[in-house]
Amino acid sequence: MAMERAIAAVMKQKMEGVVAKLQKKQVDPIGLGKYARAYAYEEWKKVEDDWGKAFSKAKISIHPEVKIISVGALKK
Repeated sequence: MAMERAIAAVMKQKMEGVVAKLQKKQVDPIGLGKYARAYAYEEWKKVEDDWGKAFSKAKISIHPEVKIISVGALKK
């Protein structure tokens, strides 16, 4: 559906902007370091003491999937 693709494209753009800002500031409030520790421990262990710098250089791919399950008017 065209609307789902359009929403996904906007979400992707906005999320990429947020991630870029976080990487620039070398902060990880969304918990990607915890995810890396849980699922890529050996790699995370190498950068544990300087996670902010490692995070700032990480390549992060965002692929949102949007599925509209219902349409209709909203009440105020």
